[in-house]
Amino acid sequence: METVPMNNRDHKFWRILLIDDDKDDYILTREMLRQAQGRKITLDWASSYEEGKEQIQSNYYDAVMVDYDLGLRNGIELIRNTTSQGYRAPLILYTGRGSYDVDVEAMKAGASLYLPKAEINPLLLERSIRYAIERKCLEQERTDLIESIQDGFFALDRDWRITYVNRRAAQSAGVEPEELIGQNIWEAFPKLIGTPLEQNYRLVMEDRTPRTLEMQGVYQGIWYNISIYPFQEGISVYWQDISEKKKAEEAIRRSEATYRAIARNLPGGGVVVVDRDLRYLVAEGPLWSNLGIAPEELEGHTAREVLNLRTAIIAEERYQQALDGVTSSYETEHFGRIVWSHYQPLRDEGGQVIAAMVLALDITERKRAEEAFRESEQRYSTLFNAKTNGISHCRVIIDEQGRPIDYEILQVNEAYEQITGIKRANIEGHRAREVFPGIENFAFDYIGNYGRVALEGGELNIEVFFEPLRQWLSIYIYSPKPGEFTAIFTDISQRKQAETLLKERNEALQESEKRLRGLVDGNIIGINIRDAAGRIHDANRAFLEMIGYGWDNLEAGDLGIKDLTPPAYWAMDQEAIQEALANGECKPYEKEYIHKDGHTIPAMVGYTRLDEMRDDYIGFVLDLSELKKTQTTLQEYAEKLKRSNQELEGFAFVASHDLQEPLRKIESLGNMILDGSTNLTEQQKDHLSRMRKSAERMRKMVDGLLQISRLSTHGQTFQTVNLRQITLEVLSDLEIQIKRTNAVVEVCDLPVIKGDRLQMRQLLQNLIGNALKFQPPGGKPHVKVFSSQPTPETVQIMVMDNGIGFDQQHAESLFQPFKRLVGKSEYEGSGIGLAISRKIVERHKGEITARSKKGNGTTFIITLPIK
Repeated sequence: METVPMNNRDHKFWRILLIDDDKDDYILTREMLRQAQGRKITLDWASSYEEGKEQIQSNYYDAVMVDYDLGLRNGIELIRNTTSQGYRAPLILYTGRGSYDVDVEAMKAGASLYLPKAEINPLLLERSIRYAIERKCLEQERTDLIESIQDGFFALDRDWRITYVNRRAAQSAGVEPEELIGQNIWEAFPKLIGTPLEQNYRLVMEDRTPRTLEMQGVYQGIWYNISIYPFQEGISVYWQDISEKKKAEEAIRRSEATYRAIARNLPGGGVVVVDRDLRYLVAEGPLWSNLGIAPEELEGHTAREVLNLRTAIIAEERYQQALDGVTSSYETEHFGRIVWSHYQPLRDEGGQVIAAMVLALDITERKRAEEAFRESEQRYSTLFNAKTNGISHCRVIIDEQGRPIDYEILQVNEAYEQITGIKRANIEGHRAREVFPGIENFAFDYIGNYGRVALEGGELNIEVFFEPLRQWLSIYIYSPKPGEFTAIFTDISQRKQAETLLKERNEALQESEKRLRGLVDGNIIGINIRDAAGRIHDANRAFLEMIGYGWDNLEAGDLGIKDLTPPAYWAMDQEAIQEALANGECKPYEKEYIHKDGHTIPAMVGYTRLDEMRDDYIGFVLDLSELKKTQTTLQEYAEKLKRSNQELEGFAFVASHDLQEPLRKIESLGNMILDGSTNLTEQQKDHLSRMRKSAERMRKMVDGLLQISRLSTHGQTFQTVNLRQITLEVLSDLEIQIKRTNAVVEVCDLPVIKGDRLQMRQLLQNLIGNALKFQPPGGKPHVKVFSSQPTPETVQIMVMDNGIGFDQQHAESLFQPFKRLVGKSEYEGSGIGLAISRKIVERHKGEITARSKKGNGTTFIITLPIK
């Protein structure tokens, strides 16, 4: 029977066999597999049980899909028989019978996967087959590892069924591994019932604690060292045939020569015999040399004479235990090797202990095999179980020059779904540009930076605002293998908001302190100290100058708050003092003081209580006289400017409107003369034609002026505007021009903003229309409309074309009314469209710029607030 290569999970070509008696299902499955991306898949078909069995035996496949119903026989039987023969490729039950019982039956028969036909789609089918192949390869790698072990190994589930047995263990029972799989151990080996082995098996199954024992087999009398380990589904048993060791012990008791002979021929082992004085009598075996100990240097000496003190003390303690009649075994590590040592007392014919013997074996490989098995189980059961951090494992995609252009998301964890709000089925197996459209235009270059880590190695820590989720993320990226990277990220939006708020508050506090210090130091703020009754005890020069009094008035006690305040503010002053008494300070408020010469002074006042022992308050007074004058002047100027703008816009509207009538008459009269006269010379006809065209251009310029004047006065109330929908409507209006020029217009995802819907449509129509118009002769327009979000508060809409372009030095003059960078004879138009566009953008509190190079197209960039 052909088998699948072990590295087939990395192949770009799969060969699949479908065993199904329904040809329509075969055709449908073949079509779905043809849609697989990045992989070529060949689907063979067998229409019956017998034909499928024959093709399995004569060909190798990466996977085999089997229907449940195959005439008189069913697919479960075929899966069971094929599995029992050691078939290495995954067997997938692919059926219309969708039920839990069928699923369980398929898994028991040896199926790698169960796929109901009713739920399948092209993406799910390709991913499911890939999962089955990768899982089968991992299982086969683990099986091959265990099969390479020269000792016996088998596993039992919680119902005591044999779920796995390696060839060495099966050979000891005189059968093939397939004959034991699925059997109940007590039914297959009834003599084990009632033995210490059964007792230990049941104890490990119950308390999940590993155990080791030595016992003589009840079937063949062979001595075994048996280790029993619990795992999630049951227990695993690892045993060594230690019959030779037992015989060696007996031989060592009989003669030293036998000890040495056995030690020399014990693979990776060694023997020492120590007398009651703890002196080595025998030291033999290859193990000691492997550990850097010369056996000949041991004999005749004690451990303290030849070993380091720490090792010698431990060894002598264990020798003494053996001399006291205690048998013990230990596992220790020496120079990176794991050694199992068995300490045994040696007795004479009368039963007296005359020496201690140590039999040591290098069990490093066995331990590595055990550890590899446990790690394999744990690695694939705990993959991506993190709950707080989103994790994704990806493969970078490069172009012909080796530059990263995208990446495929191979696997994500549950937290990734929760943070992003995207289902795993819409992420895994997809490219980043599919999952996050426009990612190549984001402010942070995700594809480039991730690709650099995957291709060059190293790691990267970033904090970035991720536009699609509108979240701040802390991302750690590293490369576990060339061409791949793993990204671990956490949502830090709340922390960022707190940092921004704290920064703003600190800046505001610093600015406030700076202003206050400047005012006090500059003698700008007036300061006075008063009591609860309103008597002023002290004041600075700024306050005295503000109210027109001198130091002599202050020292004479002539100054009181009530005397200096118009009666309308007395109650306000009293409320401020009560607030300062209760809270330590009052909120600043505006009032007026009476100057010595009688005029009033507007001021901003605030009080702070000096301390609880004294009923005094310090007042801070800011003279608002100049501010009030400035506010009045500015208000008057704003009113004049408003009236002037209204008059100017009204004039432009009336002038433009009144110009329309004579222009229409010029056009009409020109048409009448040109159409009604038969005896005009060619020169006269040319003059009339030029006159009509000039009048038409003038009328378009007047229309443009009318539009500009109406932008501010006739705009709609701002509402929610879907810019993508608006763009598609514009393309519908320009459909004839697009078809006539064979233009290609790409519209990417565009944001939703607050704005004037009609004006935003006019803006996009002006820019896209210009992109279609300003092309070189015979050029095929290619226009792209896309967006980005440079900050959380703003968006940018870009309109990019491949047209004639212009020198960047003319970018600012481009938006002036009637400004043209090309001749009227080459490209017709009024020269008012971009001026209207800027007016629309400015009404929306935004800005518009242009980037271009002559002959290389133009990109218009519109920056707008989101709200």
